[in-house]
Amino acid sequence: MSIQILNFTTAILHVASQHLNRWIRPPDPTVFAASLSPDIFGLWGGEHLDLDLQSGQLSEPLSASQNFWREVVSTLVPAMPEIFPPKIRSDLDGLARLCYEFFCEVRQASATYLAIWDEGYPALLRQIVDPPLGLTVTGDATLLCRPSVAVVGSRFAANWAIDWASEFGRLATAADIPVVSGGAYGCDAAVHTGMLTTQFDRVPALAVFAGGLGMPYPRHNIRLFEDIVASGGCLVSERFIGAGCRPHDFLARNRIISGLSLGTIIVQAAERSGAMVTARFAGDQGREVWVVRPPYSDVRAAGNEALVTDGALVLGRPVDAALELAAALMS
Repeated sequence: MSIQILNFTTAILHVASQHLNRWIRPPDPTVFAASLSPDIFGLWGGEHLDLDLQSGQLSEPLSASQNFWREVVSTLVPAMPEIFPPKIRSDLDGLARLCYEFFCEVRQASATYLAIWDEGYPALLRQIVDPPLGLTVTGDATLLCRPSVAVVGSRFAANWAIDWASEFGRLATAADIPVVSGGAYGCDAAVHTGMLTTQFDRVPALAVFAGGLGMPYPRHNIRLFEDIVASGGCLVSERFIGAGCRPHDFLARNRIISGLSLGTIIVQAAERSGAMVTARFAGDQGREVWVVRPPYSDVRAAGNEALVTDGALVLGRPVDAALELAAALMS
């Protein structure tokens, strides 16, 4: 039962952190279990407190669930002042309302919610220094726990980069290699479009949003996102369902892209770009960084050359890269 209480506590922290617009450190499970008061266990004695966080489905009528969250929040938060910052503890009714609204949105979006200590939460992502306290997912959430690679690159990619990403995506699907991207224009969209040309189902494509699942960005790629879910892939976000994108959200999103993956492929990157930020995140997280070397001198790929100079591994043709990475993911 302590793991259930831990996940409730973390879900409340997640909602609070999104509201406050700052990351909050999740509780350590061992320390948390040792600090639980016997009184808190009594909260879980009634059927009215039955909520399956993993599916995000409220088991009771929605009209009564706000009272549920009011009781959970008013019990857990004051009992754990070392976990919840003072600003969170100052408005318990407001926090309960935010939790209620969030899980209503999760249900209405037919999404899955994974708190950080849930068994379905990706272990690789949990290892980074600032993991999301929770994730909302539409589509096949089990993909999050499979070994994967990230593919990122310029939004204004050259034809050679688009072709490389698209062909790699096609081969990745054939080899059953899960591929993570940010769903942006250019290389991100190309790799997932390539994946979707190979087969109609069980396509291991994962797109991570900077905003909420209900606010897909860029809007031009909505059909691509719908096809990813319909073909067996998934969409992922740490934000509120209806949250729009702010400039700093893309940097926060990039840490998730690299954190979900064993390594990140940089297809084409300028020296100052989001792709280079993702590469730095991957390096800081102890993950591999692979770089595609341009077929000719391209100022838009100056970041590629910088990464190679720093020791990143160079990838050749898409077919060679797919074979190499398939072997690496199986080892």
